[in-house]
Amino acid sequence: MPCGALPPCPPSNGTYRGLPRPHLHMHASPNTPAPTGEPIVLQLPPGAALIDLPGPLGHGWQVVEGALRLDTDTSTSGPVQLALPGDSVGFERLFEQASPYAARAVVPTRLQALAAPAHAADGIERARDAMAMHWRRATEMAALRTGPVPDRVKALLVLLASPGPGQDSHALPGLREIASIVDTSPETVSRVFSALRRMQLLDGRKRKRVRYDAEPLARSTLPAGVTRCSASARKPAPVECPA
Repeated sequence: MPCGALPPCPPSNGTYRGLPRPHLHMHASPNTPAPTGEPIVLQLPPGAALIDLPGPLGHGWQVVEGALRLDTDTSTSGPVQLALPGDSVGFERLFEQASPYAARAVVPTRLQALAAPAHAADGIERARDAMAMHWRRATEMAALRTGPVPDRVKALLVLLASPGPGQDSHALPGLREIASIVDTSPETVSRVFSALRRMQLLDGRKRKRVRYDAEPLARSTLPAGVTRCSASARKPAPVECPA
C-alpha cells in the first residue's frame, strides 16, 4: 500500500499503533476528534527522533513510558530538558506556536497522541499543566547540570526510575547519552556506576536494564574521590547498560 493511502504511514524510526483504518485524513485538521476505541500510540527505540511533534491528531503527544530529551538549535552541550511519563510534547499549537525543540528517545519510549481539547476550559487546563511541567523539569535539569558529578548521575537515575510499586528494573540510556545529559565524560559516569555497584545500590547484570531502588539511591552519599582516575587503580568493570 503506498504511503498516504488510508492512515498516515508510521515514521521510519518508530511504530504507530491504534490508527483507525476508516479515518483517511488524520493530519488534515487540528480539530480532528480523537478516534473512538484504541488510542494512537507511538513506540520509539532509544536514539530515535520524534519527527512528527504535532502528532497525527495535531496536538502533540503525552509520554506514557520512557524518556525524551529535548534539544534546541543552540543547545550544543546537552539537552535543555527531559520529557518523562505524564509530560506532553508538541502541544505548542495551543499557543499558535511551532515547537521550538527537537525530541529524541533516550530509552525505549511509548507515546500517546493528544487530541484537540473538547472545550476552551480543557485547553486552558492543558496549557496550565504544560507550564507547570516545564517549570518542574527546568528545576530538575539544573540539578542534572550543576554540582558534584555523582549527585548529578544519581539524580538522573532517580528521574528515570519506572514509577509504581515493585518496579526495581529500569531502562537506562547508554554511557555517552548519560554523560551528555549530566555534562561529564563517559569514563566519569562509568566510575560513578562502579562505586554504586560496590555500595550495592546498583545491580548491573542485565545489559539494557539495571536494577536499583530509587529511594535508597537518592539518600545515599558516595565517598569522596570516586570520580578520580588513578593510574594504579584497577580499570572499572564496564557499566551494564546500553553502549
